[in-house]
Amino acid sequence: MATIPNEPSHSGASLKPAALSIAPQSPVGPLKSAKVRTALVLVALLLGGVGLKASVLDQQGPASAAEFPLPTLELPESAPDVSLHALAGSWLVSSCAPATGDPTSTELSVEGGQVTEVRRTFQAAGCLTELYTITLKKSINRLTTSANSHVEAEYSLNEATLNVRNAALLNQRSFLGQSDWKDGETRDLMGPLSGKLFGTPLKTGATTYDLLHIDGQQLLARAAGLVSLSLPTSVAPIAFARTN
Repeated sequence: MATIPNEPSHSGASLKPAALSIAPQSPVGPLKSAKVRTALVLVALLLGGVGLKASVLDQQGPASAAEFPLPTLELPESAPDVSLHALAGSWLVSSCAPATGDPTSTELSVEGGQVTEVRRTFQAAGCLTELYTITLKKSINRLTTSANSHVEAEYSLNEATLNVRNAALLNQRSFLGQSDWKDGETRDLMGPLSGKLFGTPLKTGATTYDLLHIDGQQLLARAAGLVSLSLPTSVAPIAFARTN
C-alpha cells in the first residue's frame, strides 16, 4: 500500500483561505454620507441666493410698495346728510299785516349746502310798495340734530347786501340815518350799516346760528330775518311753508 508523503510545513503559517462574509454591508454609512453631501449643496445654494438678493438690493434699492400691491378696498357710498336733504328746497313766510312795523316777506333757498335768505320790506299792508330787499348768503358749516328733533344750524356768512326799491320813501324816513338813497342801488352791509340793522356789525366769514325744526312741509326757524351770533333759544320761531 503506497504511502502519501506528508506536505511540507510552512513555518506554522496556515494555508486555509481567509473567511469571506456574504452578509450585506450596513447601508448606514453610505446614506449618511449622501445626506451630508446633499445638505452641504443646499447650504451652498441658500448662501448663494442670499448673496445674490443682497447684491440686487444694493443695486436697485429697497423694494417699493408698488411691487407688492394691496387688494382694492371698495368703500360703501356715503349716506347723504338727512338734515340737509330735508332742508333742501325753497321756503317762504309772509307777514303782510303785522300789528307793528312794516310788512315783510322772507324766502329761504337751500341748495348744495348754500343758503340764500331774501327779506323784503314793504310800506303798505298786503305786502304792497316794496321799500328795500336784504339778501344774506351763507354756507352751512354744520347741522346737528338734537334728541327733540331740532336742528342746530351753524353757518358762515358770505355776503350781506341791501337793494333799494323806493328811494323817495327811504329818504323821507332817513332810513338808517341816511337820506341819499337811490332807486336800484345795492349797498354792502358788511360794516356799520349792518350794526344798525342787526344790532352788531357783520364781517365776511362770521359764524352765525339758527335753531330749526322741520315738520313735513313746514320749517320753523328762530333767526329768520336776523343774524344771530349765538344759538337762538329765547326767540319765538317763525313758520315757513315749503314752496319747492
